[in-house]
Amino acid sequence: MKLFRVLVLAVFVLGTVSAFADNVTWSLNNVSFNDGATATGSFTYNADTNAVSNWNLTTSSTDAFGGSNYNTGNSSEFTQNLGNPVDSFIFYIGLLQLRFTPVTGLTNAGGNISLDLATAGGGSGGVECYNCSPYRVITSGSLSAEGNANNPVPEPSSLMLMGSGLIGLGAGLRRKFGV
Repeated sequence: MKLFRVLVLAVFVLGTVSAFADNVTWSLNNVSFNDGATATGSFTYNADTNAVSNWNLTTSSTDAFGGSNYNTGNSSEFTQNLGNPVDSFIFYIGLLQLRFTPVTGLTNAGGNISLDLATAGGGSGGVECYNCSPYRVITSGSLSAEGNANNPVPEPSSLMLMGSGLIGLGAGLRRKFGV
């Protein structure tokens, strides 16, 4: 009888487990600046918690502006909800900043999202800058991610189906062995 109760309790616990999303790695695609430089790399983002981690972004050098590598070990980050909801991403190495804003908010589902080129100017966004003057403006680019396809989230209904099987197994054991 105790085994049966444990199995029933397990089914209810498994059935109430809510699905959660894993972090998603977003990559910069075809990002270029008005001086001919480019930006490449990726960062991990969780839209549920608005948390950024594991960034490694590199900008190329031109005669007017040096290239930089913004990574988790040498820089900090800041995300900002602009109310659309659209998050603006800013990565810092001291006074050096790499800023960009996607046209729509990033989700844990992934996809391909263009960068908002209208946010550039005056160092307000879509730039690489030293304390935002002087700066170079992002003129093209997008972000892309595969979403959670590599780490699928178990659905509560799948867990309930498995739990139902455990109850059936428990009932069979109970009958056979009088547990």
